[in-house]
Amino acid sequence: MTLLVLVCRVSMMIKSQGLISTREFGSAVTALKSLDTKPLLRDNADLLTILGETHFYHGDVTSARATLQRVLFVYFFISYYFLSLLMFQLLLT
Repeated sequence: MTLLVLVCRVSMMIKSQGLISTREFGSAVTALKSLDTKPLLRDNADLLTILGETHFYHGDVTSARATLQRVLFVYFFISYYFLSLLMFQLLLT
């Protein structure tokens, strides 16, 4: 990934945080959703948490719930993956 692409993604995240702080939740949701489609940020738990909260503040409880459930799903599989690695490591010792 080039530095320019990384800078663009960081600037979009800063823009979305600015929109949230000025209570422009609809625009913030749009900016955050555009970040969620990028390969390196797809299913990022921190991004999804902010997106879920923004949906909630915007009044879209259904989307907030669905987004926050994705966060739980991502954390579950990350935890399962690391637990499996730990168990495999213990079996080898």
